[in-house]
Amino acid sequence: MSVVAVLQVGGLLDAPLDDPVVRVVLAAALGLFLGLEREWSRKSAGIRTFSLISLVGAMFTVVAEESDLGVALLAIGGLLVIVQGVLLAVQGLRTGEEDSLSLTTSMSMMAAYGVGVLVAAGYVLVGVSVAVVSSLLLVLKRELHGFAGGLTREEMRSTVEFAILAFVVYPLLPPTYDVDFAGQFTFRLEPQVAWLMVVTVAGIGIVNYALVRTYGGRGIAVTGFFGGLASSTAVVGTMLDQVRQRGDAVSFAVAGVLLADAAMA
Repeated sequence: MSVVAVLQVGGLLDAPLDDPVVRVVLAAALGLFLGLEREWSRKSAGIRTFSLISLVGAMFTVVAEESDLGVALLAIGGLLVIVQGVLLAVQGLRTGEEDSLSLTTSMSMMAAYGVGVLVAAGYVLVGVSVAVVSSLLLVLKRELHGFAGGLTREEMRSTVEFAILAFVVYPLLPPTYDVDFAGQFTFRLEPQVAWLMVVTVAGIGIVNYALVRTYGGRGIAVTGFFGGLASSTAVVGTMLDQVRQRGDAVSFAVAGVLLADAAMA
């Protein structure tokens, strides 16, 4: 049963999120959601541990809003979670039991405490997002390790280049830039918008490459649909590159273009 289903059964979705009781219960539910994968993987900390960690974080946060004692308890609680995580990691390294006592579990416990604090402090959407993304990273452990281990030097370089384009160059560009033509008229450029198109094309290409490596030709069609939500023009360019590289990808490329057009409709 999903977290949303649990909340619906309990009627919590209709309750105001500014109620401290609702936020504490929601924090515990998100902790349970985080601990679900750890329990399934038979780790040392599972559903109950993660639920309690998020619950304690939320409880201390609620108290911290009313008194200085709560602030101290919140800091002590966070410190204890960090110490416990470090002890688990050290014990796992000393015994060599990487499957049962891992650094990932330690970091997950810290994330669970942070989720409880965020939700109780009113940052519900942020807390939910952290819990979902953290759980996704835990579930996709094998896929992520396999993908990263299979990358070549050229692929790593392409990834770093994309990161530079998206997270270094783009923020440095001005939103608008006025070009004066001999004092006769002024033409306004939007460098960030133009560069965003470059980032979009490059991003779709990288995602398409990852999907093709994982799912073969079917990944091209998947890229077409989701890429079409951003830019059908970028999808067409990516499909053309795929056809040049792989002659047998024509049918998948056509399907990708059609799906991109459908997504834009």
